[in-house]
Amino acid sequence: RRRFDWVEIDANTVMHSSLKSMADKGKLTGKVTEELVGRIKTMNGIIVGQPGLGPEFAIGPSYFEGYDGEENLEEIWERNIRPILREYMRGRKDPEGFEKECEDALFRGTEQN
Repeated sequence: RRRFDWVEIDANTVMHSSLKSMADKGKLTGKVTEELVGRIKTMNGIIVGQPGLGPEFAIGPSYFEGYDGEENLEEIWERNIRPILREYMRGRKDPEGFEKECEDALFRGTEQN
């Protein structure tokens, strides 16, 4: 452990470039748009703002490997993102509200107030 540099990488900072790189390598075929990246960042803002969570809990680009456009975003949500959010919120107050707020952000780009 002492032999390596430790560099923190913020999921939102590398989101667009990482998704583009994945697309270039054929790991996703859906179009990487600023709107999609913005929705993911909005969702991450909700996660980071949750008491007890922080930047290290943000959803990174690897969760979107296999993205083929809006057609399979629901599957990515159900199989990759929702389960980790449920794990984050285990034993916490209002996990369903948190999950819904994140889902709304990812699919509609909105935060509930």
